[in-house]
Amino acid sequence: MHNIILKLKIDEDGQLIPANEVEKSKLKAFAASAKSEDTLDAFITVIDGNAKTLGQLAKVHVLMRELANETGHTLDEMKSFVKEKAGLIELDEAGYKVLKSFAECSKGELSKAIQECIAIGDEIGCYLY
Repeated sequence: MHNIILKLKIDEDGQLIPANEVEKSKLKAFAASAKSEDTLDAFITVIDGNAKTLGQLAKVHVLMRELANETGHTLDEMKSFVKEKAGLIELDEAGYKVLKSFAECSKGELSKAIQECIAIGDEIGCYLY
């Protein structure tokens, strides 16, 4: 069973529901792979349209862990690879390239890292979403 991150909304009845049809499909596929006795762990937060979210940080780490498991690389190796592919590189005081911490990334930079994880997964036949 794969881990997922979902975008949810609260409907007029106060119920949490998938935010759109894509999210609904993701939830349906996840539920089909789960067993009725499974216990799930959830983290829910309100998204500020301009700021990065903990959900983005969680998603990029979940995707990198999946890729590392699929490829046999360590999580740290996969993290470095994803950061390089996403262009998350800064120069230190001496002018050397260093990889940017995800904690210091903007919403757009985290989105780029998530997209790169999905693209890497597609290349190796590990379909992430």
